[in-house]
Amino acid sequence: MKKTVTFAVVICAVLLFLGAGIGSAGIGTNWVDPVGRIQAQDEAVYAATSQSMAAGGDWLTPYFLGRYAFYKPPFLYWMSAAGIRAFGPSNTALRLPSWVAGVVTVTVVFAWVWRSAPLTSAVASALLLVSSHLFFVISRVALTDALLVCQFTVAMFAVQRDPRLERRGSLLIFGVACGAAILTKAAAGLMPLLVVAAFWLASRERPDLRRLLQLAALVVFIALPWHAFQLWTHPRWFWAEYVLQEHLSWGLSPAGQTSAESPVGFYMGRLFQIDPVLPILGTGALFLLRSRLLGVWLAVVLAAIFAFQYRNVAYLLPLLPALAILTGLAVPARWSRHFLAVAVALACIKATAERQPWGLPFQPENVNPSHAALDRCAELGRGSSLIVLDTDDQFYATLVGLPAVRYAYMGESSRRSAPLDFAHLGVELTVAEFNVMPEMLVVYGERLRQFGLASSRPVGSTIWVRDPVELSALFSSNTELDFYVPAEWESLARTTHVSMPGPVGRVFLLALPPPQ
Repeated sequence: MKKTVTFAVVICAVLLFLGAGIGSAGIGTNWVDPVGRIQAQDEAVYAATSQSMAAGGDWLTPYFLGRYAFYKPPFLYWMSAAGIRAFGPSNTALRLPSWVAGVVTVTVVFAWVWRSAPLTSAVASALLLVSSHLFFVISRVALTDALLVCQFTVAMFAVQRDPRLERRGSLLIFGVACGAAILTKAAAGLMPLLVVAAFWLASRERPDLRRLLQLAALVVFIALPWHAFQLWTHPRWFWAEYVLQEHLSWGLSPAGQTSAESPVGFYMGRLFQIDPVLPILGTGALFLLRSRLLGVWLAVVLAAIFAFQYRNVAYLLPLLPALAILTGLAVPARWSRHFLAVAVALACIKATAERQPWGLPFQPENVNPSHAALDRCAELGRGSSLIVLDTDDQFYATLVGLPAVRYAYMGESSRRSAPLDFAHLGVELTVAEFNVMPEMLVVYGERLRQFGLASSRPVGSTIWVRDPVELSALFSSNTELDFYVPAEWESLARTTHVSMPGPVGRVFLLALPPPQ
């Protein structure tokens, strides 16, 4: 009974800690990488896909801007869409899956340490994890990473309790967690399986063949159906985007990077700058404990993030639960109360230092002025499509309920050689092509049908504008459309559109009403 009460108190405390102000920050505005000032740039994209599902869309096939969205499997979309259906559309509902995943991860870390260490050490380990900036932020945004780390940690806990997975419950927990991890983040979801395979090879704790077959069948049963369905129903698009582009192209030769640092310099630098306490204590604890399972856990994650060429600080997240567990287990029992006092002090310091890279942002770290402006534009109810030019809205415009949104960029397309050629499909157009789009719909509609998409809606969702002359032609040839542009281009549309102030440096160019 006492243990049940203790767990209930821990869960409630973590819920409150991680949930404080969770809906106050704008979508895509949290600093996932506070050192490089990188926002949660995919949050609006995932949120738009979840919103379309919740609104009665296709729950099996994700969409974004009218096209298939096979850059991630659907588990996060399902959970966020379920949150919207249950509680209504809000930032909190969208982020509910990550919030719950963060709570579960901390609770599992607490339970892991408490099995063989004093309660004070378990509480301290949980507090070190929940007060880590990276863990705190990722548990409060609608990204896939918090779900993946939760599934990873649950799977490892099952192995720690039952290394050979001899009990049916252990096998079920591990298999379900691994299958869900694959449905959350594709190949990254294989990491728990890689960890346990390396652990079994390095130890004598190996399950028999029958258990391995049962485990494989369970993981396949969970992860395969969605992949098989998409490969069967949308083979060309799914193969091009999900397999070739997201895994091979981004993994081997990404089109861009958030930092010019080497992988080791980037990840190790960020790890120590964002939270120096856990890596220092956890690494020292690893040498003291020589835990084979936790050591393999860290080694596999590091190998994976160094091998994947695109650099993202969120990829460090799976290291943090292992480091927290190691730290808690390594502290001698007689020092556990002092350890807890230190953990509490560190959490208090972080909670009062929001502007530091290692501080905890309970309040919004960043306010995107485009968000309020786009909300006001949607409230006008004009019924016009909006073209957003060179904005940092992080795709927020796709969430505000406008009839249609397109994005335009000054420059040349950089994706014509990608495995999924958006220029060939008409998803990306030049200004000259967009200005005669009705004539182009037949060509691009047929190409989209060849890729399994029987809709021309995504045609022209991205427009590339080479220079001011082309921008002027875009305005003059599309007088029925609204625009949201940098203020420097307002003069090019004085005769074709009405200007409406936006945030500093930006204006709306609204289509003139038709003559009576």
